[in-house]
Amino acid sequence: MKIELTEYVRPNGRTRTVTMNVDPKCESAYNQIKQSGARLGFEVLGRAGTVYVFLEHPKLGDYVSEILPSEEHLKSTIEELLQHFDATDFERWMRR
Repeated sequence: MKIELTEYVRPNGRTRTVTMNVDPKCESAYNQIKQSGARLGFEVLGRAGTVYVFLEHPKLGDYVSEILPSEEHLKSTIEELLQHFDATDFERWMRR
């Protein structure tokens, strides 16, 4: 299944939309995230290649995030975020 991610790129954190193929088991969670107005994304930080991965709501900020040493595990991390997404908890967080 193909999903869209927001990638923050240099200079000045401009954004672009990229796609990634993920396990079809992630489809339900991805659809719930999109319907809620949230988005998945990442940013490569500095020259060392450290990657900041996040699930955010554009007006409320980051709901969950992880820092990876490189892009090597980006896909598996995105899939884990999707597979562990709890729509009820996310809705509760949005009402805070």
